[in-house]
Amino acid sequence: MGDILFQSDRYFNLQDAVCSHGQLLLRSQMGAAHSTTIDIIFQGTYFIQLCTMLWGVTIRWADEGDFKGYESIRNRFAPDGNRLFEVVSGGEKYYVGAGSFGVYENALPFGTSSLGFEISQEEKGKLIAASFEF
Repeated sequence: MGDILFQSDRYFNLQDAVCSHGQLLLRSQMGAAHSTTIDIIFQGTYFIQLCTMLWGVTIRWADEGDFKGYESIRNRFAPDGNRLFEVVSGGEKYYVGAGSFGVYENALPFGTSSLGFEISQEEKGKLIAASFEF
């Protein structure tokens, strides 16, 4: 089991995906209890095994042994490139295969995606966690 890269007790849902660019967005909306939105953005996504509603999230590196029996994943896994992330929520383990992910805190309203090329880095928000050095 790998190091914890990000952890939150907030509710997240699968908000958006741009398949042509391998982008996946999990979002925790702002509301009465939270003054900001938190976006988890996976880049270079090649595998998704995930519930669409997540109450509390812990993301860590998955080890190669965590996906025995998934030969298609094993063939794409590369420690220096494509990675597999374990997403734990409600005691269940899910997996996302991607090149990287970043977690951003922002004030984007419901229905406004932080994926794609139309949104500026400033609008995307403050990077608060990532699978890469920042």
